[in-house]
Amino acid sequence: MPRITGNLRVVTGAPHLVREVWIRANEPREGAGGVVTDANTRVDVGEDGSFTVDVDPGAATLVLLQRTPGVDHVTLTSIPLMVTSGSSTLAEVVTAASIVGSDSAERIGRLLAAALTEVQGRAGDLDAEIAALRETVAGVSQQAGAAGEELDQKVTELQGKVTAGLRAIAAAESRVGDKVGEMEQVRQQAADLVQQARQQIEAGLADGVVAVRHLAEDVTALIAGKADAAHRHPLSDVDGIPSGVTTATVTPDADTLAVRGAAGTVKVGDATEQDQAVNLKVLGERLAEAGSISSDELEQYVPKSLLSDQADAARGTVVARDDDGSVAVPSDPKTPTSAVNSTWVKKEIRATNFKDMAGIPSPVEGMSYYNVGETVVVRHGDGHIVIGDPSADDHAATKGYTDGKVAGLASTEYVNGKVAGLATQSYVDTELGKKASTSYVDSKVSQATADHKPIKVVDRADQATESGVVYLVKGS
Repeated sequence: MPRITGNLRVVTGAPHLVREVWIRANEPREGAGGVVTDANTRVDVGEDGSFTVDVDPGAATLVLLQRTPGVDHVTLTSIPLMVTSGSSTLAEVVTAASIVGSDSAERIGRLLAAALTEVQGRAGDLDAEIAALRETVAGVSQQAGAAGEELDQKVTELQGKVTAGLRAIAAAESRVGDKVGEMEQVRQQAADLVQQARQQIEAGLADGVVAVRHLAEDVTALIAGKADAAHRHPLSDVDGIPSGVTTATVTPDADTLAVRGAAGTVKVGDATEQDQAVNLKVLGERLAEAGSISSDELEQYVPKSLLSDQADAARGTVVARDDDGSVAVPSDPKTPTSAVNSTWVKKEIRATNFKDMAGIPSPVEGMSYYNVGETVVVRHGDGHIVIGDPSADDHAATKGYTDGKVAGLASTEYVNGKVAGLATQSYVDTELGKKASTSYVDSKVSQATADHKPIKVVDRADQATESGVVYLVKGS
């Protein structure tokens, strides 16, 4: 039974001042396995003029009851309705009644009911055809399931190969760990040698003794211990100072003690003997002559204990390159002229403030190699970038996300093979052409309505033998 929803308003758009309506059939008629009487049924109306009521298809009348405040008087207003099985709004049934007219409403309703019965019968035939098509599709699905089992077996084999590869990688990582341990032992042994050398230097610093490897600050401390500001001695009176040495200078003068400059450097003359310190000038000339220098040759000028390729090496050591040819420096430079490493550079790049840069969105305040929100993407050394999994249509996708979505899908060849067995477009068009078109049915219903004639559905035109009947020929 159709459910009709209505809204009663006056021409100004305000709700009509009624709180109830009556609805009834225009006259008793057959319906729903019994008889629909013409008795009134009361329906409540909301303050906004809306109401809802279930109505049996056919001609009906809506009665508005308006009570005058303070007066015992009720005004009745009747509105004709034409309800069909597809009706849902008050506007539809009022419009249908105005088109049909009350004198033929019941007759047209019966004609439409008869036509609906014929169409429902044809719908049953179509349901049978649909069931047959569904059985065909189910068969295709079973074949697809068998192909899916074969694909699962191949995936299992591939997973086994991947597991074996992972085990090989784990074994390689274990061997690398062993090598790292050996390297750490070598590094510790080198550090022990450096510490022993330092201890020997400190042990050799005694009254009356100045070793060749002593630093200038150690010599200065020794001299300061011999005399204070109130009692000074010339260098010639200090035990252990060679005769002829009378002063200490920054410049590399003969017969003087070396004094560090403001930057902590010591100036020396050009070396002529194997046990003499060299300056950058002589070192550069030797390197230019030889092209490169071996570790054995380097030890002729710099003791091995003073060489270090570590970033945290002690003050006074000579920087040595590592196996890759790189030079290690601390990650926290102390002065503007200090060397910096890649870690410090990357940290400074990530800390860059983009607030004042044109074209950069306001939340972005830095750059990152990794999946960090509100940052500018920085490519890695091989050109790839790191992103998160997508959550919208315009998001970039990672390889892992894509592989996960693609895995398990049917191949193009498999899908094409299944599609080839389905009905072609031409077949579907031919079958649809055999069905009655909407325009054809509408024209016949209009003809029957205008002439008050019954409607029948036939398979062929030669079956239309009765006069005074509007025929619907299947496939027309």
